[in-house]
Amino acid sequence: MKWSESRDQFNLELKRIDSIPDYRRVYLSTIIVESINQLNKKYIEHLLNDLVNDQDALDVRLFLNDKEKYKNTNEYALECLEKAFFKTNIHGAKIKDWTISALNCFDILLIKFINDYKNDKIKKKGKWLKETDVYDYLVNKKGNEYEIGIAFQNIYQLRSSFFHVQYELKDGIRNTKKLSYNYLNDARDIILEQFEKGLNALIKEMKQYDF
Repeated sequence: MKWSESRDQFNLELKRIDSIPDYRRVYLSTIIVESINQLNKKYIEHLLNDLVNDQDALDVRLFLNDKEKYKNTNEYALECLEKAFFKTNIHGAKIKDWTISALNCFDILLIKFINDYKNDKIKKKGKWLKETDVYDYLVNKKGNEYEIGIAFQNIYQLRSSFFHVQYELKDGIRNTKKLSYNYLNDARDIILEQFEKGLNALIKEMKQYDF
């Protein structure tokens, strides 16, 4: 079954579910398990194709050319698919953990691109390594690399907003806020848009390399 046909069939099955309890029971148990099994462990390929709307976006296994790196990025991709098999299945609070797994997944590709294809080093700012060092490196470049860096910076900032929920009423007096369903869905839309932009820029940049 083609990727687009699989997506349409998956969404058709979801439409047959009438209630929230049914959704949780059927979606989490039957549909998603069967759909994941049909991927033959090509989780990262499915996730990438879904995010950039291209069935043949990039040969990830060939790009990474490293069994351990492929295994790691594939496992993070599986975490994403277990939360939402397609990006259109992400709603509300689900975007929080999905974003963490997706960043972990695609950070591996970005690091591979910088270290191995560009044969360059990622400098850390301060004493400790930070995920944002990778994005800062790219933002300081031009063209597609800049677009990748900006997109992932935007995603990371929204990801951070999910967990930094304290605010100050006045000096020393604090409270916490609950993120609304609408806020999370708005954040989801931005995150998915930025993933599409950033990953498409990475794919364009990789076309100049032989692998």
